[in-house]
Amino acid sequence: MLRYHDCHVRDWAFKVVDLVLRRVQSNCDRHKLSPPWEDPFIIDQVLRLGTFKLKDNDGQVLTNGWNIEQLRRVYS
Repeated sequence: MLRYHDCHVRDWAFKVVDLVLRRVQSNCDRHKLSPPWEDPFIIDQVLRLGTFKLKDNDGQVLTNGWNIEQLRRVYS
C-alpha cells in the first residue's frame, strides 16, 4: 500500500523567480463564482522547506511567508 501511495504522490518544488498564484484569504465581498486564486506573484525567497516569501509585479515583497499548500504554479 505504501508503494502505491508513493507512486502517485507528486513532489512539489518552487524555485526563486517562479510565478505562482496565491489562494484568496478573505471571503469578504465574494460570491461562489469568484476565482479562488489571486494575481500572479513571484517567489522571492525560500524561508524553509515548503515556506516562501512572495513578491508582487511591482517588486514589493510581501511581509509574511506563504505555505506551499496555499500556492499554485502558473504555467505560461
